[in-house]
Amino acid sequence: LLSRTTAYVATVEVMFNRPDYPLTVSDADLGEVAEMTATWVSRFIATSSSLPTINALETHQSAIVDLAGRLPDWQSRYLDALRASDVDAAGEVVGELETSIAFLETDLDQAVAEVAAELTGQRAALMADLRG
Repeated sequence: LLSRTTAYVATVEVMFNRPDYPLTVSDADLGEVAEMTATWVSRFIATSSSLPTINALETHQSAIVDLAGRLPDWQSRYLDALRASDVDAAGEVVGELETSIAFLETDLDQAVAEVAAELTGQRAALMADLRG
């Protein structure tokens, strides 16, 4: 459980490591931002389906899969806002992503605390068995 949880947390931390998303971009730089966005979105989606399964993290994993399913639409709305030079719309879309990830980070902290409590209980039971 400890090993799988550690792997899960490390993987999620990499998934959440996203580029800074500008709210304005020149036409010349739009392709670069589109490529950067597509790379992050595709990695997030691919990784979301390969997270280790851990009962205590099931709700968190489900929320990650849900976000992965919404990312193509998010990407489209973000790039459309940049193309239209709509700073407010771009800010709103980037804010949605940041809010979603902040929620998932908080949720992960709580879920890992549950795993830690479970591991502490398992350790205590093991020590009691060893003392016999």
